[in-house]
Amino acid sequence: MHKVPFEDVILTGDAWSSLKRETPWGQVPVLEVDGKMLAQSRTIMAYVGRVTGLHPEDPFAAAKVDEFCDTVEESNLALGSFSPRRNQPRGRLTSAAAWHCAAERSA
Repeated sequence: MHKVPFEDVILTGDAWSSLKRETPWGQVPVLEVDGKMLAQSRTIMAYVGRVTGLHPEDPFAAAKVDEFCDTVEESNLALGSFSPRRNQPRGRLTSAAAWHCAAERSA
């Protein structure tokens, strides 16, 4: 991730059950930085964008990136209700796609 070391932790079964109570909203994704947790995909994407310098410093350009990411997220939510994989966990592709879009637009 833009030359920033990170650990991608995949939670399953019992591991998720024990961690769920410790997450800010009882859900994932969660980004842990120096023992502090951030939740919600868009919040995490914005934080990572700012830390890595991929999120524009210009307020209007940053707002346009946010606008685009919100549109991608809303589209994914609307399309998710039509997904044949409705009972499978979602979020990873949505977050990755939105983050990629934000990174590309800010480059």
